[in-house]
Amino acid sequence: MVDAETREELQVDVPGEAKSGPGGSICIWQDRDSGMKLALRIVTGHDPLREVLHPEAVSVEMSGFPAKYPPERGATMCEVYVRTAPDRGFGVAYSDGGKGDGDLCASAVAVAERVAETIKV
Repeated sequence: MVDAETREELQVDVPGEAKSGPGGSICIWQDRDSGMKLALRIVTGHDPLREVLHPEAVSVEMSGFPAKYPPERGATMCEVYVRTAPDRGFGVAYSDGGKGDGDLCASAVAVAERVAETIKV
């Protein structure tokens, strides 16, 4: 769901590591040299929008699905959650390894939009 071109743009063009747990599955791409990290998490069993606790969270739609993420404000990681069905959805997290560089939420939102568009089809 996250193609090689996207991973290359985000400086995480490395093999992903998949993990599964009771709340869903996750795939993590982490470039140890650059410190950049991208994760795609499949959320099951609860509304993924509840993952965003920030009182000033941004609510948007992505390919017709409701989505939510915190305002960035100098963060070193941004997580975007999208609800695709009742108690189901996905989250995208993008981190710069603590550097605080760039607009991480813009990148996380772009990945989430691409995944949402793929799911919609």
